[in-house]
Amino acid sequence: MSVFSDGSGSRKNHLKTIFAAAIALILIMAVMARCAAAHDPSLGSGTAAVTEMDYGGDLFDTSKVHAIDIRIAPEDWQDLKERPLEKIKYKTDITIDGELIGNVSCSTKGNSSLIMVGDLYGIDRYSLKLDFGKYEKGQKFHGIRKLNLNNSFADSTYMKDYLCYTMFRRAGIDSPLCSYAWVTVNGEDYGLFLAVEEVDKNFLERTGRENGVLYKPDSENLKDNGSELDRVIQNGVQVEDYGKGSELSYRGEEIGDYPDIFNNTETSADEEDKMRVIRALKGLSEGKDLENYLDTDELVRYFAVQNYVLNYDGYTGAMLHNYYLYEQDGRLAMLPWDYNLAFASGWAHNNPQAADTTILANYGIDTPLLGAKPEQRPMWKWIAESDRYRQDYHRAMDEFLTSYFESGEFQKETDDLREMLLPYVENDPTAFYSADRFLSASKTLQKFCLLRAESIRRQLDGKLSAKTQDQSADDRVDAAGFTIEDLS
Repeated sequence: MSVFSDGSGSRKNHLKTIFAAAIALILIMAVMARCAAAHDPSLGSGTAAVTEMDYGGDLFDTSKVHAIDIRIAPEDWQDLKERPLEKIKYKTDITIDGELIGNVSCSTKGNSSLIMVGDLYGIDRYSLKLDFGKYEKGQKFHGIRKLNLNNSFADSTYMKDYLCYTMFRRAGIDSPLCSYAWVTVNGEDYGLFLAVEEVDKNFLERTGRENGVLYKPDSENLKDNGSELDRVIQNGVQVEDYGKGSELSYRGEEIGDYPDIFNNTETSADEEDKMRVIRALKGLSEGKDLENYLDTDELVRYFAVQNYVLNYDGYTGAMLHNYYLYEQDGRLAMLPWDYNLAFASGWAHNNPQAADTTILANYGIDTPLLGAKPEQRPMWKWIAESDRYRQDYHRAMDEFLTSYFESGEFQKETDDLREMLLPYVENDPTAFYSADRFLSASKTLQKFCLLRAESIRRQLDGKLSAKTQDQSADDRVDAAGFTIEDLS
């Protein structure tokens, strides 16, 4: 063939080469983006932080308040309000930011808060759970099977849940995505709610944890003993032994020794799955080779935030619930849930012992428990008693303070939230709190968080003891002039 031929074959081969190279480049860029996401602490600690680019659609855009309309038969809505404790599932149609999803289950949600809404406020403002796949097999909203609509009960700031989940993500801990939503029912205003991702199989897939098993431990002793629950809620009591596994201590070789854990399995778990948990708890109790039984790095970061936010309606308090236990390959981790009573507000409510906000703001990061002894909280005890892990914990706390509080990001975020939410609070027909109360409480929360960050910095720098009982009053950050009860 002449070297002066038209060269069409060469051009075709050249174009094929260019096309193949372009496809390869696109694939490489996609892999790099996925790897970057997997290592972005703000997205979580999973190996593939986001497995579906469209997960949630636009719903978890936190720069705006979304619109959710629930279309439900009027008689069903009336029945829901008259029998909220039964958590009956009603068939509805849901429109989210203009996108319609038909045949969605809607029910009330919550436990003590569900009971107290009517008793304390006389308002039928119930938290709701939407299940997109209950009546249509496989149906999801942009990858989401279930969505919670939280009513901000006991939270006049409207921010405690939102901020806590944000803080955990900043520390590299997978936590539920959330955003604010204005909810209407059959076109009528129902109010401002926090839309929160369900921690379930879809959450595990999003965070790259689909190969593990999820549990939601809860103390059956307290659930079954109303008078004892009332006593604990009054605060200041010392827990003796309320857990049947939810305290995460080793109780024996039998699965039946841990009903608090294994009666609350969130994903499928066979006998071998459960035995791995038991072996991990035994390893925790023995205190040797802990990396074989615990995700030690993730747990120290979890407790860095947990102990900053002073949430005593959970593992570090008297109530053994409001956390998820995750197991993969025989190693345990904890994931956050339910923070409407955070920032000591659950403890401070109607409790004169918690009136000193200076003590609360300066609460020692090395003595974070309330109503329990270290031996009753073994998942914390191994950090407190090891120089190595306590240093890791302090390092995680330092990174958390630096990136979120000392950078000014927390103050800007809370200022922006207050401005965005105020018009909705002012027009909320079922609100538990007035707009003035919201403004005051949100500013109090912001002030308390900044003072707490300042105190922890002093503790990390050795200028204030990290143990509450050893602190000098002269070294503490002054937090007088407001009360934590204002946050409830």
